[in-house]
Amino acid sequence: MKAVMVIAALSWFYGQVLAGPHDYGCGSKAPVKIGCWSRIDTGNLLSELLFTDRDFSSNVYSHKFVDWNNWQTYVNDLLCRCSDAAKAKGYKFIGLRFYAECWGHLKSPGDYAVAVPQVGKCYQNYGQRCDKDEKSFACVGDALAMYIYNIRD
Repeated sequence: MKAVMVIAALSWFYGQVLAGPHDYGCGSKAPVKIGCWSRIDTGNLLSELLFTDRDFSSNVYSHKFVDWNNWQTYVNDLLCRCSDAAKAKGYKFIGLRFYAECWGHLKSPGDYAVAVPQVGKCYQNYGQRCDKDEKSFACVGDALAMYIYNIRD
């Protein structure tokens, strides 16, 4: 339990104090990168699928197409839309998974006891591994990973 609290505290500190301004086109309240995570059991770290740009059959399909040809612009827009959807529900954390899914959660991401950090499973520009310090490229997880962000008030 102490490890869970330490990870949550460090994630919050990094996001609030060290990260500095981010600009993904979301304005001054852009989400702050926390990192790339996945669950050991391949479940989701965050509780609610807010919308998907991938699955046409989903009841939360956004009716927005994944723009593979303009990847950076698309992913930055995905992050901003996800942040807005989560803020509307009062959530504090969001995650981008499977290249085009937006997940939200009220508290610190899920149960870190079943979570593992992922290297090489999250991307910023198409096919380019995510750089946590890059403040103009949003990051997304692949099919089994989720890039987690803290939403600033």
